[in-house]
Amino acid sequence: MSADLRALFANPAAEHSACPFWFWNGDLEPDELLRQLHLMHERGVLGFVIHGREGLGIPYLSEDWFDRCRLVIEEAARLGMKVWVYDDLNWPSGYAGGRVVARDPGYVGQNLSIERHYVEGPDVLRLDFLGVARDFDRPDEVVAVGAARIAEARPKPVDPLRVHHVNAALPTDWSDTAAFEHTYAQEAPQAVAFDDGGVTWEAPAGRWCVTVARVTATDWMAVYSAFPYTDLINDGATTAFIEETHDEYYRRFEEYFGDTIIGFFVDEPGFYNNFWDRNPGSIPWTGDFAEQFAARRGYELLPLLPGLWEDLGVHSHELRADLWKTVAELLDERFFGKLARWCAAHGVSLTGHLEWEEWLFTMTRHSASPFRALAPFQVPALDRIDEATDKITEKLVSSIAHLNGRSRVLSETFALAGWKLAPAYMKRIVDYQYVRGVNWLSCHGFYYSIEGHRKYECPPSEFFQNPWWEHSGPLWTYVSRLSAVLSAGRHAAPVGVYYPIDAAWAELTPTAPGPFDGAATEPWELPERGLALQRTDLAMIRLTQTLLGTQWDVDLLDHVAVEEAKVDGELLQVGDETFRAVVVPPLQTISGPALGQLLAFAEAGGTVVFVEEPPSRAVWSDLPPSWADVRARLVALRDPGYVPWGAGRLGYVPAGVGAVSSLLAEAVSPDVVVDLGDGDTALVLVDEARRGGRKDTKLHRPSSFVRYVRRRVGHDDVYFLVNESGHELAAHVRLAAGGPVQRVEEWDPVTGERWSRAATVDAGRAVEVDLAFAPWQSYLLVLSSEGSAAPDRDVEGGVTQALNDWELEVAGRTFRGPLRSWHELGLARYSGVGRYTSRFQVAGRGRVLLDLGTVLETAQVFVNCLPLAPLAFPPYRLDVTEHVVVGDNLLEIEVANTNTNAFEEVERPSGLIGPVRVSVA
Repeated sequence: MSADLRALFANPAAEHSACPFWFWNGDLEPDELLRQLHLMHERGVLGFVIHGREGLGIPYLSEDWFDRCRLVIEEAARLGMKVWVYDDLNWPSGYAGGRVVARDPGYVGQNLSIERHYVEGPDVLRLDFLGVARDFDRPDEVVAVGAARIAEARPKPVDPLRVHHVNAALPTDWSDTAAFEHTYAQEAPQAVAFDDGGVTWEAPAGRWCVTVARVTATDWMAVYSAFPYTDLINDGATTAFIEETHDEYYRRFEEYFGDTIIGFFVDEPGFYNNFWDRNPGSIPWTGDFAEQFAARRGYELLPLLPGLWEDLGVHSHELRADLWKTVAELLDERFFGKLARWCAAHGVSLTGHLEWEEWLFTMTRHSASPFRALAPFQVPALDRIDEATDKITEKLVSSIAHLNGRSRVLSETFALAGWKLAPAYMKRIVDYQYVRGVNWLSCHGFYYSIEGHRKYECPPSEFFQNPWWEHSGPLWTYVSRLSAVLSAGRHAAPVGVYYPIDAAWAELTPTAPGPFDGAATEPWELPERGLALQRTDLAMIRLTQTLLGTQWDVDLLDHVAVEEAKVDGELLQVGDETFRAVVVPPLQTISGPALGQLLAFAEAGGTVVFVEEPPSRAVWSDLPPSWADVRARLVALRDPGYVPWGAGRLGYVPAGVGAVSSLLAEAVSPDVVVDLGDGDTALVLVDEARRGGRKDTKLHRPSSFVRYVRRRVGHDDVYFLVNESGHELAAHVRLAAGGPVQRVEEWDPVTGERWSRAATVDAGRAVEVDLAFAPWQSYLLVLSSEGSAAPDRDVEGGVTQALNDWELEVAGRTFRGPLRSWHELGLARYSGVGRYTSRFQVAGRGRVLLDLGTVLETAQVFVNCLPLAPLAFPPYRLDVTEHVVVGDNLLEIEVANTNTNAFEEVERPSGLIGPVRVSVA
C-alpha cells in the first residue's frame, strides 16, 4: 500500500477540506469576518469560497470589497487555509455585477428568433419591417427571410380527455397552427430577398410558411438585479468580464495566487433563452455567428434557418446538429476555455458548474454540450440544490472529469434543503454524491448573516447559526479524509453508457420542448415526455440508475469520446478510462462516426448493447454500410440476447432497461457482486412523495441499495460502498482487484483508524468479504498489495445496562423521567440545545462502550465532567473506557436539534430519543 495514501488519510491537505460558499450578505464588519474565519478553522473547515450575495452591504468590486478580501486572504494564508473566489455577484456568472454591459451595450446577450407568416400561392406576400427599440436603444435586426413549403395541413385531432371542449364549428383556416398540424416538404427552404423596408415575395403555387429571422437582445437578467445578462460567445464580452473581475483580483493579490488563492468559481453561466418566459422559441446568437458557422461547417446557415424550427428531413437534423456543434465550439473558445486558460496562466484552477445539468434538452439549450463546456475546467463541478435522487448529474460530471484526466470533482451542495438539514442527513447526501464520483464538497452555504430575509434566501446556512454547529467537527473530518482518498489514483468502471448529446442536437427545436419553467427536478416532471428526445433522456436516466443499482459502475460517454477512443481488443480506451462494454440507450439519431467506432469495438472483441430502439439515422456521415442488416438482426430478437460481430458481440434488449444488467453479466465480469442471500428475495416497497402532487410506489431488491465507486491507487484498489437505504443489510461482497492482494483493510474517515477485515482472496485477483450494513452506512475498503501495520479490530460485546432515569434541562425548563422528544414536552417550536443527565455503574475493569441510540440531531458526551469527541451522525457510540471509574459515574449529554422548528414552524422531533445503553466487556 502506498505510504503516501496512508499519510494523506491520516492528515488530509487543506484542499481536501470542505470549501463552503461563504455568503458575504451583510455589512462585512472586519472583526466579524475574522471571527467567522476562525470558527471555520476550529471545526476543520480549511477552505472557503468568497461569494458576494444578496444582502451585501458594501458595493461589489469596490475598494471596500477588496479591503475585506485582503483581510480574510491574509488571515487564511497565515492559517494555511485555501480560498476560492466566486467570480460574480449572485448568479449567473459573466456579467461582473453589471460592469460588462455597462462597458459596452453591444455585449448584451443575443438571441435569434423567427416570426411566421403564411401565404397560399400563387400570391404576393408583402411585409413591412419595423425596428423595435429594445434595451440599450438596440433595435431588432432582421438577418434572413426564408420560405418553407407546407406539404399538408390537417386539423389537429380533438383530445377526448380535454376537460372543456370548445363548442364551435371546426376551424377552416389552414394557417391556424393552434388548430392545424403542418407537415413540411422534405426539401431545402427558399431564400427570400428583403431590404430594410421589408419583403415583397411572389409565392409560387402551394402553401408556404415565410419566416423572418430577427436578432434580439436577451430578456434575462442576473438574479436579484436589473442588469441584463451578457453574450457568452462574444469574445470581447468575456475579455471585459476577465478585466473587470479576474485581473482586478490578480492585480491586488498576486502573491497569494497558486498557494492561498487556488481558483475561481464560475456559476451557472448559460444561454437563458427559452427559460421561463424569456426569449421563447429562440436560439443563441452573436454578431459573427453566421460567419463562424460558414467557416467551420462549410456552408451558409442563414438560407437554411427554417430547417431549425421545422422538420425538413435531412435538411433539419444535420443542420441542427451543426448549429449546436458551432455553439459548443464558440462557448468553449470564447468563454469557458478562455477562463480556464487565464486561470492556468495565473497558477490557479477554474471550477464551477453549468445551468440545469439534469436533462438533455436543458444541457443543450443552456450550454450546448456539457462534455465540451466542462472539458477545460481544471476542477469540473455540479450543483445539488434539491433532494431528488432519480438523477445522473453526479455521474455526468464525474465522467467528464475522468475522460479529461481531472482528479477532482466538486459539488455545490445542500442549497434549498431547508433548515431541517443536520449532519446525519448531510452525510447521507455526501455519501450519495461521493459514491457517484464527487470528491470535493462546497457547502451552499455558510451565511455571514441570516438577518431578515437572508434567513429564507436559498436556506439553510450550515454555519454557526445552527444549534448543531459546535458538534459538527466529525462531519468535516469525514469529508476531508474521504475526499483525500477518493481523489487519489484513477477511477475504474467496466461499462460506458452512451450520452446522446448528438441526438439532442439533431432533434431539439427552438420550440419543442417549449420554454422550460425550471420546475422539473425529477424524471416524472420532465415536460413533453412524449417527444422522442425526452423518451431517450428518460430511458438513459433509468438505464444508468439500473446499472448502478445492480453494481455496474459506469461512465457516460458522448459521441466525441467514442469517436476518439482507442480500440484495444475487448477494451475501449478513453483517456485513462478503460471499458469492457458500452450500452446505448434508445435513440433515433446518432453520430455516424461514433456508431462506426462502436461497431469496430465489437468487431475487435468488445461488447455493445443497444436498448429498445437502435439508431435509424446518422449525422456527420452516412450510417455504416453494414448497419441496416445488423439493425434488422438485432430488432428481430424477441428476448434480450446477442448476435456475434467479429470477435465480439452486439446485444439488444427489446423492452425496458431491467434486463441490461443480466445481459451484460453474460459477457463481462463485474467489478462488484453483492449477495444478500435470502435477504434479497423479498422486494422492498418504497413510497416516494413528490412535491405533494404525486406519490410513486417503487419495488426494489435490497441489493439495489448498495452502490460503489472504485479507484486504482498504484497497485492497490480503493472501494467506497454505501447502503442507500434505511434497512440493515447483511452482504457477502466480491470485489475485483487490479493486482495481487495481501490484505483487506477498513478505514474510518472520522477517527482515522485503519484495521484489517477478514476476507477470502482468490488467485483470480478478487476478494470476498462480509459486510454488515447499518441503515445508510458506508464502508471505505482498501485492497492492499502489501502487508500493513493496521491491527485487527476488537470484537464488541459484554454486559449491557439500559439507562432510563434522566434529567433534561432545555429552553429554561427542567424535565425528569424517561426520554421523550422535545415536541412531546411542549417545545415544538424550540431550536437549540438541551442537556441530559444520568448516572451508571461500572462493577469492574474492562472496555466500556456507550451507545446513545437515536439522537436528533447531534451530541456532545461528558463522562465524569470530561468531554469526549462530539457525535455528529450515526452511529452515536463511544468508547468511554478511559473516562469511567469503578463504581458510580456521571453521564451528561448535550444534544442539539435544527432550526427548522423555530424558523419554519415544523413540529420536528428533537432531542435524545435513545435507548441509551452502557456495555462493559
